[in-house]
Amino acid sequence: ESRMQAGALRAEWIGPTSLRLTGWALIRGVDLTNRSPSLELWLAAVNGSARIRLEVEQVDLPEATRWAAWPHGSFDHAGFRTVIDFADIATMLDAAKNWAFAVRITVEGVTRMGGMHHAVAESSASPTALTSQRVSEDGVVATPRFDAEHGLTFTLRRPGVIADALEPGFGDRVARGRIRSHGAKPFVPIAVRATDRATQTGIEGSITARDDGSHEFSLRVPSTIGPSGVGSGTDWELRVVDRDRRTRGVEWPSDEDAPKIEMAGEPLSWLRSPRGYVRMIVDQPHVRVTDVDIDAAEIRVSVQCDRSSEAILASSYLSDAHVEVPLGSQSRGDDGQPVLTFPTSVSRAGLPSRLLPPGAFALTVTDDEGAKHELALAPSYAATLLVDIGTGVHRARVGIAGQRNLRIVLSAPLRDDELGARAQQLLRDDYLAAEYPVEQAVLFHCHDGEAATYSQLAIHKELRRRGTDLALYWSVSDLSTIVPDGARPLLIGSREWYARLASVRYLCANVDFDAFFRKRPHQRFLRTFEGDPSEPMGRRLWWRMGHTPGHIERQVARVNAEWDVVAVPAESWADVCRNGYDYSGEVLVMASSPTDPLVSDVVDAFVR
Repeated sequence: ESRMQAGALRAEWIGPTSLRLTGWALIRGVDLTNRSPSLELWLAAVNGSARIRLEVEQVDLPEATRWAAWPHGSFDHAGFRTVIDFADIATMLDAAKNWAFAVRITVEGVTRMGGMHHAVAESSASPTALTSQRVSEDGVVATPRFDAEHGLTFTLRRPGVIADALEPGFGDRVARGRIRSHGAKPFVPIAVRATDRATQTGIEGSITARDDGSHEFSLRVPSTIGPSGVGSGTDWELRVVDRDRRTRGVEWPSDEDAPKIEMAGEPLSWLRSPRGYVRMIVDQPHVRVTDVDIDAAEIRVSVQCDRSSEAILASSYLSDAHVEVPLGSQSRGDDGQPVLTFPTSVSRAGLPSRLLPPGAFALTVTDDEGAKHELALAPSYAATLLVDIGTGVHRARVGIAGQRNLRIVLSAPLRDDELGARAQQLLRDDYLAAEYPVEQAVLFHCHDGEAATYSQLAIHKELRRRGTDLALYWSVSDLSTIVPDGARPLLIGSREWYARLASVRYLCANVDFDAFFRKRPHQRFLRTFEGDPSEPMGRRLWWRMGHTPGHIERQVARVNAEWDVVAVPAESWADVCRNGYDYSGEVLVMASSPTDPLVSDVVDAFVR
């Protein structure tokens, strides 16, 4: 398979009419480790009327290799950067309004071409985060979007109904402004309509014509304070309606460069949507995230806000589906704006503090009415995202959730040369090829490394009680995993983990290692089982999973070659192992380790 794949990592407006696009183009199956592709980029009018060549700056992008998730080659050299200037393109609007981004890549005589159909999630180039820009003096707007057929496409449009003025005040909960229709056939509004983006509830307001051809509007917005006394901010799309009940979106003021119009202390603000239209934000705090910095101990979030909103910052917290991280401290940055600091370790359920587990964290504040609000990103900062930060205890990715909210994703702290399918394949190749000195040690591996439990924990404790000289390593999925006293955690997938997997004298696991695993001659492997023996195991399980007979036979042969001793909680389990895996080796029947103490002769057999 050798199809072309082009993806976007970052899209940033760098001037009145210019968009800088960073991305990659690769041919599946063509390794670029020692090759440099030839790239051509252009914009093609969807109607076929014109083509505009783009300058290409080729750059190394490790993100391309990680995104491709192909273990057998690198695509670092697939990266590019280009700047698209829409000033001249805007003058061609009558001939073509839709322009598709196109790529041709050639690698040693292999050529592929096509559109850009992919983008990195949570980046400034993701479909929900792409933003439009006014690119000509007469108000032409360029809107990037992902089209199912053409991929990344830029649509140009002339202004229709533009906001001349938007009042930041909100007296008596009435929103006011002035609009003007443009074009050869002006749109004549008779009403203004706002639609709550969350509930699709609509409200209408009045329109008054002015002598200069513009129209003033006023719109009474209902209170967002519910019967319980708890409020919830709302986000409204603004449109105008004509006599035939046709609607038009209201475009952002042409003389307003800022993406937001607000006034300190006022519950109303106006926001430019990613497509360049007016949105009305009600009862949401005037707080925006301008920077995020993360190290091993702290997550520091710089925000921009007015004085009236500063008081609610003390209520801020980070959270994902399982963990809530309270504010640690609040200070001021060099620009005088607040900096919110959160610890990377928290105490849960009264237990000692531990590192935050992997998760996608949002930043939330609670306003004076008790309503919770996820904080949004300042547009200038959002344009620079996605950002990847290694701290030694976490891998942190700072990105965009939806159209404008902050998202901090924490994951296991794999290094750059350990991250992704290609890096893992290289580590596995080294693991298979290298010779490692034998280490008098045990590597305990329990499920996917999220907890230290079951028979592995019981054996670890018994070895400690007996004063063993063995080094006791534990496979962990991330550094938040709690390991028992005397344990040395090894991050699964790290270079150190692969080295110990090959060098230790003893292996003790309640799962089988992946297919790359090769037991060395010096190693002894104790495979333990827990749970319900009536569940499908071995042949029955693989058959249900749709494995072929040949694959099942290879699996059976593999585990029999790897297992030296099997430990089970009951005699019924012994029959399951012998029948399900054709296992003829030693089987130790012991108590259930989560509920009963492990009998000493099991440990004796294991150490033997």
